[in-house]
Order: sequence, then structure tokens, then C-alpha cells
Amino acid sequence: NLAWAAAKKIGIKTILIDLDLTFGTAGLAFNQDPRQPFGEAFADTERLDATLLERYMLNEDENLSILSTPGALRHYDRIDDEAVEKAVDLCRQMAKLVIVDVPHQWTEWSEALLVGADEAVIVVAPDIANIRDARNLLDFLSGKRGESRAARLIINKSDLAKRTKLLPKDISNTLGVQPIANIPFDPVVFIEASNDGKMIGERFKSHKLVGTFTDLAMKLGARGSVKGRPEKKKFSMAGMFRKPQAKTA
Repeated sequence: NLAWAAAKKIGIKTILIDLDLTFGTAGLAFNQDPRQPFGEAFADTERLDATLLERYMLNEDENLSILSTPGALRHYDRIDDEAVEKAVDLCRQMAKLVIVDVPHQWTEWSEALLVGADEAVIVVAPDIANIRDARNLLDFLSGKRGESRAARLIINKSDLAKRTKLLPKDISNTLGVQPIANIPFDPVVFIEASNDGKMIGERFKSHKLVGTFTDLAMKLGARGSVKGRPEKKKFSMAGMFRKPQAKTA
């Protein structure tokens, strides 16, 4: 939904990378079937280039491309962190904004991604296990990224907390971080959109979550004029993963 908002509502070229190479759902979420599993791109780092990456990309439209898996059960040899970094760098050269969905596993390359990203976002649900894991991630990343690049927090299914008596303010107080967004628990909306292979903004065009995801994309670096809003000022694109600046003599 974040990638869709950046591409559709803000109008910037975006690449969404789903690095859950076996069980990833990014392609499925857009009702697309990847031609080849993205994990195959890491088989030979030396052959990895923009042309090869394009073979694995699903093009939702001119502004949004997706790297994902068809969900086939496959064994992948150990993924080299340099290969992942190279793939992300290549995507940075192809799009203004690169959003990486990091799988729920701890590896050298997932650690490197979280440390090196321009923005690291932790999504936490209102339960004890999520809070524990978020605490561990925040503590680790604070030492690696520093205060100026502190990880951001999003509370997902925030309305569900009313039933468990674990309110968003309790979560933010426990973690010592104010969330940049609270995504409500709205199973009907999310399940209907998911089952239709559409994003919230496609299935429910006037839903308030469309504005939430668009504002979230802006907070995380997507710069431009939002479609349907008056244009105030143009900004240069910073992005979650910024393109390297050319050095001058």
C-alpha cells in the first residue's frame, strides 16, 4: 500500500522489493504472477545487472515495479549480503524510491539493509511478542544508525489494542518512540482488497487509509505533489534509498 501510494498518488517511479524469497506476497497482493522467482537473481552475483533484474520485475504500471516470488517452495543457498546490496543499488539507479520488505529472519544481509537504509521502519502489532521484538530491533539499530537516523515506528492493527487493553500510547511509552502512523484494525477492508488483488486505494478509493498511506510515503522520503491536492512546492527526491551523488573534483 505504501508503494502504491508513492507511485499512484505522488507519481514517482517506485520499486517494491519483497525479500521473503520463498513465502513473499508482494506479487500476489497486486494479483500478479512473477515469471521467475526473484531469488534466482542471486545465483551469480557477477551476472547481476539491471538487465537481469528487469527479467524478474513485474510492472504494475509505468511508475511501479515489483520484485517478488510466485511462492514456490525452493531452497536457496546462502544469500550473500553483497549480492543483496548490489540488487538494491541497481534498483536505486532505476527508480527514485526503493521500498524493501525485509523478511522476518535475522541474517547478515537483513541486518545490513536495516542499518544502511535511509529510513528503517518497524511495524509492530499490539501484542507482547511484537513489542519484545521491536524493543530488540530499536536497541540494536539505535547503536548502529545513531539518533539522526533513528528507526521509525508504525503500529499496525491499532484498534485491536482496545480489546487487549494494550493501547498505542502504552506501546509507544514502553518503546520510547512515538509512531509515525497508526494503522487501524479493519479486517473487512483489508481482506476484501487482498482477496481482489488490489490495494486499499484501488478497492476503496475514498477510504481514509488512502490519505494515511500517502502521508506516510511523504514522511518517509517521497517528495512531489500529491494528486488531488494543491501543489505547494516541488522538492528533489530523497527516497528511502538515496542515489549516490557524483563526486566532483
